[in-house]
Amino acid sequence: MDKTQLIEQIKQFASNKQITKEELNAAYDSGAVKTTEKESIMTHHLNIAEVLYYIGGLIVIIGIIVLIVQHWEELNLFSRLLVTLGVGITSYITSIIIGRYEKLDSISQVFGLISAPTTAIGIKFLMDEFGVELQTSTLLSIISGIMLTFQLVSYFFYKKFIFLFLSILFATLFFFSFTNFLFEQTNIESTLALHKYSVLIAGLSYLILGYYFTKAKLEGLVGFLNGFGVVGFLGAALALGNWKPEQNIFWEIIFPGLALGVVFLSVYLRASAYLLFGTLFLMVYILKITYEYFSDSLGWPLSLVIAGLLLILTGFVAFKLHNKYMSSKQI
Repeated sequence: MDKTQLIEQIKQFASNKQITKEELNAAYDSGAVKTTEKESIMTHHLNIAEVLYYIGGLIVIIGIIVLIVQHWEELNLFSRLLVTLGVGITSYITSIIIGRYEKLDSISQVFGLISAPTTAIGIKFLMDEFGVELQTSTLLSIISGIMLTFQLVSYFFYKKFIFLFLSILFATLFFFSFTNFLFEQTNIESTLALHKYSVLIAGLSYLILGYYFTKAKLEGLVGFLNGFGVVGFLGAALALGNWKPEQNIFWEIIFPGLALGVVFLSVYLRASAYLLFGTLFLMVYILKITYEYFSDSLGWPLSLVIAGLLLILTGFVAFKLHNKYMSSKQI
């Protein structure tokens, strides 16, 4: 049912005394409040004060980490618990309490940010105290898995942006640490390839999440996911091509298609991160191929000239696409 049909239906209900003006106003106000709350959580753009809040929160985290590194051996059991789990739990509770007040929501998010790393460090400390000795990948898998579950549950109950953001970060850490755990017995070459494919998959996952959040109008994370997603995906694909004489022909052949695909997707998605990084990686690829295959021949100067012209053309096309499709909206 479109808008016109809905209005006609309301008119019919009103003429038949099936609905009152007060009921219509109440329904409209209820829907408007829910929409506003959702948009304020996910589409809100940071102002200067909020940027300072987050910078302050990061400085607090750095200060706590420096304290732990410099004076850990001097602290007793109670002090170690206090500066790790104590700070984490207190910050989390503070975030939930003051988050009930709309004017303090930004500060609430900062306390949620502070609680995450301090709680994770506290879990590591408790495991040490109980004599749990694990390899690094195993340890990170367990801690990130616990933190991921905790952040997801927190987001489910409180719908705070910071919990969703931290869920994505801990999910990323869990993915990398768990894949390392699964393949930690492999040799150096295969481990390096594993890292490249892991970054490729993580980058692609970020792009899918960015697209989903755009469709769901949860725009608070879209720029972050698109930027890191494109860099991770194209960076890993370029690295998988390797260098001559150990180059991977498959990845070298398909990479320009991937980069151009990202550039063309920027038009459809109106995402400037796709256009910017897709263009930059395409330029890097052109320089890489030029150096790799023509640096030892007399044709290198000519190939450099051709590569330069291609870069100019690529930059011009990117400029025109940006002005035509993304000058009014950048994600």
